[in-house]
Amino acid sequence: MKKLFTSILVCLFALSASAQNYSTVNFVANKIVNNLAVTIYINEQMIGTIKNDENIKYKIYSEGRLSVTLITGTDRQTTTLDVKPGNEYYYEIRIVVGKYKHDVIETERGKEIFAKNKNTIEGEEDIRRPIGKINADAKNEGPKQGSCFV
Repeated sequence: MKKLFTSILVCLFALSASAQNYSTVNFVANKIVNNLAVTIYINEQMIGTIKNDENIKYKIYSEGRLSVTLITGTDRQTTTLDVKPGNEYYYEIRIVVGKYKHDVIETERGKEIFAKNKNTIEGEEDIRRPIGKINADAKNEGPKQGSCFV
């Protein structure tokens, strides 16, 4: 009986610990001509630069409505992204009639483009410099800095 009770407690603890306090935003480049570099910002913090056939997989702890800005050359475009903890988003960047377009796309299509692209860059939001509003539980989960003192 004790073993059963212990097993149930361990399972419950594992289930509660598995709730994600972060989301993943996958930026996927699709048909960017001339291998143009597109720089991505979320709430004015640079996430990275992406070219054709590349992905940026970004772990984000902030939630709520965030601005996404893409800059290439002299062109600057901004939209919003509503982020909820535990979700995965696919954000497609493509060239259409000489201008690049970007938007959140369906997960299935996003996974296809992600798998097709040759290079994936991974990044993570710094909890000490949050992009937006952070859930209190997420503050304990982000990247941590160790100490050389034991």
